[in-house]
Amino acid sequence: YGGEIEELAKKDEGLPLTSFQKHGAARALRLIEEIGGAIVADEVGLGKTFIAGEIMDLYLKRRQRCLLICPAQLRDTTWAKFRSAHFLGDVECLSYEELAIDRQIAMAEPEQFQDKLQRPLKEYQLVVVDEAHNYRNPDAPTRAAVLRKLLWGQRRDVLLLTATPVNNSLWDLYHLLRFFVRQDAFLADRGILSIKERFDRAAREDPAALSPDVLYPII
Repeated sequence: YGGEIEELAKKDEGLPLTSFQKHGAARALRLIEEIGGAIVADEVGLGKTFIAGEIMDLYLKRRQRCLLICPAQLRDTTWAKFRSAHFLGDVECLSYEELAIDRQIAMAEPEQFQDKLQRPLKEYQLVVVDEAHNYRNPDAPTRAAVLRKLLWGQRRDVLLLTATPVNNSLWDLYHLLRFFVRQDAFLADRGILSIKERFDRAAREDPAALSPDVLYPII
C-alpha cells in the first residue's frame, strides 16, 4: 500500500497488536469511516479475530453497540473465550441461525420468530460478520437476505472477516462488497464509473492472465 503506511502509522499508536495487525486495524477503521465498511481477508492464523476485537473495543469505548454474527460453533468456542479474555462481554454475539429467526428481522415463518437480538436494530452501530463468505450467495434467504434486512435503512458500520473472500468466482467478493458499497457508482470520483462493470471485465478474463489493475483500484 506504499505511502499509505506512514499515514496509517499515525493511527497505530496505542493498538496492542503486532505491526501488521496494527496496519490492518488502522486501515479497516479508515475504510469504515470513509465508506461504511471493510473486509479483513487475511489468511487463517494471521489475527483477524484480534483486529476485529480491537475495532469492537474502540466502538465500546465510544459507548456504541456492537453485534457480532458468526457460526454457532465459533460463538461457543473461539469467540466466547476471546470476548471473555479481552473484556468484550458487552459485544452481543449471535449465530447465523439465531439472527435468521429474530423477530425484528422477520425472515422466517411467523411461528418460528424468537427474540434473539437484545436491543432494537437501530441501536447497533457496528455489525461484525465472521466467516463472511457464508453470505456470498445473494439469493440465500436465511443468509444474505437476512443480513441485507439487518443493514437496511440508517447507516450501520460493517466489518466482514473471511480468509476466503473468493470461493467459486470473483462475484463472491462483489456480493460481499455490496453489503456496504450499495451504489454501483460509489467510486466514480476515483475513476470507477461502475463497480459491476469492473467485475464483469475481470470475470471475462483468463484468471492466469488477469491484470491486477482491473480490480486493484476497488480493493
